[in-house]
Amino acid sequence: MKSSPSLLSLSLVLGSIACLHGVARANWEVTDTIPLDAVIVDLVKDPNRPFLYAVNRTGSEVLFIDLQLKTIKPVYVGKLPTSLAINAAGTKMYVANRGIGSGTPAGYQISVVDLATQTKTHHFLTKYQPVNLVCGPGERLYYNDGAWENGNIHNVAGQTGIVNLTTETELGKIGNFQIKSRMVVNDTKTKLFGQYVYDGNLGEMGVFDIEEPVAFKLDRHPYSPYPYGWDYNNYSISANGKRLAYGSVLFNANNLLIQYGVFPEQIQALNADGSVAFGSSQVWDTTTFATTGNAKSLLNHGLDSRLMHYDAAENCVYAFTHQGFSIRKLEQAPPQTLPEDEDADSDGLTNAEELALNTDPLDADTDGDGLDDGAEHLSGLDPLVANLQTAEMRALLLTLRRSPAQLELGSPIIWLEYDQVNLSLQLSAGDGLDNMSPLGSPMIFSHPKPDTSKQFYQIKAK
Repeated sequence: MKSSPSLLSLSLVLGSIACLHGVARANWEVTDTIPLDAVIVDLVKDPNRPFLYAVNRTGSEVLFIDLQLKTIKPVYVGKLPTSLAINAAGTKMYVANRGIGSGTPAGYQISVVDLATQTKTHHFLTKYQPVNLVCGPGERLYYNDGAWENGNIHNVAGQTGIVNLTTETELGKIGNFQIKSRMVVNDTKTKLFGQYVYDGNLGEMGVFDIEEPVAFKLDRHPYSPYPYGWDYNNYSISANGKRLAYGSVLFNANNLLIQYGVFPEQIQALNADGSVAFGSSQVWDTTTFATTGNAKSLLNHGLDSRLMHYDAAENCVYAFTHQGFSIRKLEQAPPQTLPEDEDADSDGLTNAEELALNTDPLDADTDGDGLDDGAEHLSGLDPLVANLQTAEMRALLLTLRRSPAQLELGSPIIWLEYDQVNLSLQLSAGDGLDNMSPLGSPMIFSHPKPDTSKQFYQIKAK
């Protein structure tokens, strides 16, 4: 097709919405960076002091990070520490040491650190190798010997021990349930959640009553059964104890059969009431599960974090990332009022249209897949769900950043790899791109893939 007053144009057609009020939008943002120059394996905020505690396994130390002075103090805690827990009084820190203590049976160590003096005072021995720790009620500490080593399952059979922190002696096990994952407890410290082993190698989610020294199982759910029932190690619970995230699923913590929805990524932390979930790369609004079936992205932070800690007192999240080996702080920004008829992020959708679609008016690519929200909306794709696309399709859609958007195709060939082709083609004529008039009605092309073995489809101008 030669260049002429008649051009093949792709027009973005969107419904009009009356601009009566501004669109209020509260968002999350990265507000601080704490460089560590170390890889950490656990991260906990002190409930009473302005300190973050980070476990540096290779350095056999816990980093005391002063959030006010921005200083870092390393404290040696024992060989190969893996996790830490703070007692209910907030006076002591307990650190699991993966390395062998005395080298004899029942010779593994849990170190005790005085948080006021920031020093290790002593350690006590445990019957089983401690990897994951969590503090329960009545000065009781729960530990297990884990299933993960450098991202891989290293141990199938294992044990879960209970320690009386007053006497620092073993109380026994949680029955015959071998919990292998990280563990979390609810707000009242009456329930413990974790993946446990049953019938040899298989495993499932478990909820355990820990109100009394003798614990027993309250609830179970076989998600997900393979491999070995602990595909993921990222249990997180809301501060009010009502929502539980495991893997990429949001559960009702009081009934595991109630599942609110599935995220497109792994969830590392939940906010106070579970209305916001913090994923490895995005922050999600979970309340939209009930209205749209999907969680709405609030921020594409792109940190690729596998270790996060939510601070309920400050309503913020601390996330470790390998990007600069640092900790990033995520906070909720003050709400902004955006004019409904403007396009704040220049993605081809007005702020009001973004509100109607549940997309982010301050992020041109809400789902972080490299395609602008407006372009995805035009092509029939869901701007809340990340899509794969070819370089040709990416280039085409990224061109559609305004409404109407036009693209001259000298010899148009579009390659698609979607399950359905859905394009709107509008022929326009004029003496320049700034002075175009449509000729006839748009031509709608919509067709499912007729053969699942076919991966590419071609559209040519004839």
